[in-house]
Order: sequence, then C-alpha cells, then structure tokens
Amino acid sequence: MSESGPLAMLATGQIRPGRRDRVIQLLKERVDLDAEEPSTLVHTVQFEEDNPTIFWEYFIFRDREAFANHRACHGKMEGFLEELAELFATWPRVIFCEPVLAGGASVSSIGGAVISSAKDVAKS
Repeated sequence: MSESGPLAMLATGQIRPGRRDRVIQLLKERVDLDAEEPSTLVHTVQFEEDNPTIFWEYFIFRDREAFANHRACHGKMEGFLEELAELFATWPRVIFCEPVLAGGASVSSIGGAVISSAKDVAKS
C-alpha cells in the first residue's frame, strides 16, 4: 500500500435497535464537518437494506496525513465518540484499503496513484 497516495477506509458496525435516527443525526454532523476538510475527499454513510441496524461508512483521504487530521477533528465534536459508543451494539470494524479503480465519478481529485477506469488497467 502506498504511503503517499490516497487512502480508503471502510467501517461497518451494528447499532442498537431504535437508535438509527440519532446515529444518522450524529454522522450527518460528522459528514458536514468532513466536507470542510479539503483532504477528506469522500465520506458516505449507508445502512443495509436487509438489516437497517448494520451501517457502513466509506471514506477516501488524500493520504495518511489527511487521515490523521481527520481523526484529530473528532475533538471538535465534544462527546461524539462517547455518544456513538452508547448507540453501537458492536464497535465498528475498520478496514484500510488502497484505492485503485473508480467508476461513475471523477477521481482526478484523488491523486495520480488511482487508476480512473478499467481501460487504464489494460494500458499499464
């Protein structure tokens, strides 16, 4: 995995029944804060259709330094992690990935290490 290129992160976990609206409210605050971070390129939140207590978050950061800055911003949201911990049935599992392909969206802002289409793979 590249130390200087973009970094993707997936997080998945389960929330306690009846807590979905509050989790969405808290995560919306976080997504809004991330929108102000120029190095947090993507942050999405999804819930599984078949089990609405399972959520997934997807992030793309400019690089590892951007991820470190993202973590530091949690301090701007007093009590954010503590309240989320009360709402989770299980603490999220976090997976780090190296972005290599993307479709349906511009990836030019993600950096030169990302292959923008499957056609580019054939050229390499």
